[in-house]
Amino acid sequence: MSGTIIIIENFYDKTKILNLTKQYPNSRIFSINYKTHKFLEKSNISHSIGDRILTNSDKQSIDMDGIKLCKNWFASEEIKNSLIFKNYNLGTFLDLELFQYFLGILKSTKISLSIIKQEKPKNIIGLTQYNDFITRYSESIGIHSITIDSSDVNQLHY
Repeated sequence: MSGTIIIIENFYDKTKILNLTKQYPNSRIFSINYKTHKFLEKSNISHSIGDRILTNSDKQSIDMDGIKLCKNWFASEEIKNSLIFKNYNLGTFLDLELFQYFLGILKSTKISLSIIKQEKPKNIIGLTQYNDFITRYSESIGIHSITIDSSDVNQLHY
């Protein structure tokens, strides 16, 4: 069981991260994506790469869930009729683009869940665009979530 874990994705304020490591000296930092890993590495901030926690089964599950989401959302009876234009369901034109979008979300949340399950921390600090998800999940299983102003988190893909 860990004391505090810090989950970081697309957050590049070195000063805030270093202040957190001083405030929570025995914390473990996890990067969620490659760009964050490279930033932490360049900043000489010790961290673990969250992607390494995923099993082959996890990765396959992420891919399959992404495919299901992309192939089925536009066929839902609730919205199908509003997407029809000249006998074409316009949703079918988005499935490849949405796959990459959903894949990023599914991967980030699965990595976060895997880190929490593996580490079993007492406290979690999320510096990601999925802080609300991390907070709700951690509190549902009795883990304290520490909220930090992470308005500097890059919300878009690039």
